[in-house]
Amino acid sequence: MELADRYHGLLQRRSWAERFANLMQLQEQLQDDIHDHDLFCETFPLFIRLLVERFGENHITCLEQAQIYANSSDPEHRQMAGLWLRDHANQKLPQRH
Repeated sequence: MELADRYHGLLQRRSWAERFANLMQLQEQLQDDIHDHDLFCETFPLFIRLLVERFGENHITCLEQAQIYANSSDPEHRQMAGLWLRDHANQKLPQRH
């Protein structure tokens, strides 16, 4: 929860593309820091769920937002992402740098 609160404050004024890029960097860092893969796989989706809830968006408007929602532990977030991705399948996925 503390991590979600901290990152919400850092990301709330950024675009979804910037949020996605920052979260991918954080994901890589957390994978390095959390040596237990199963713990990481439980923790990161929960963090994303809490972060998405703090953003308070109920409608997906872009690919980067859908990618973030797809990584949430909340089934409704993942369903929203899946529907958006299905409806916008011709768009390119963001590149990880």
